[in-house]
Amino acid sequence: MDILSIAIIVFCIMELGNVLILYFNPDSKLGNGVAIFDAWRDAKKMKT
Repeated sequence: MDILSIAIIVFCIMELGNVLILYFNPDSKLGNGVAIFDAWRDAKKMKT
């Protein structure tokens, strides 16, 4: 098994974890990348 196959398997496991987190706990910020972008947008608003 080469390094690319291992990286793809790890990525799929991480994404499956995100889907399961958001399915069972939709309000969670743990698996939700949108919460990160919301914080970035708020920081940009405070700067200007």
